Amino acid sequence: MRSVSRRNCPCACIHWASSWRPRKHGACPWATLAWIAAEARHEPRVTFDFLGMTHCGSRTRQGRWQLQRRPTTKSRRKFLQKVKQTLKARWHDGIGVYQRYLNAALQGFYQYFG
Repeated sequence: MRSVSRRNCPCACIHWASSWRPRKHGACPWATLAWIAAEARHEPRVTFDFLGMTHCGSRTRQGRWQLQRRPTTKSRRKFLQKVKQTLKARWHDGIGVYQRYLNAALQGFYQYFG
């Protein structure tokens, strides 16, 4: 087996990673190159969920590769359900109480998922 460096073809990195750890592609040191090669072959995005986020590879506006993180559907739904239940419980409170709660809840959501 020849040595593989980052400057070689991304396809070589994929073959090297699959022979190195066939079940653990996420542990590949050149996972970005593997995702770029998959993008070149027009394969669907490889995604995985971790800590309430969906992680996938994407491109920046400048064309560079980046790891993109988005909240999972489950975590968004859970957040909205919790906010809805809390607002129903505070139905007769004033608008200022609603506003303070919603500001705090949204700020927490954006700080974690933003």
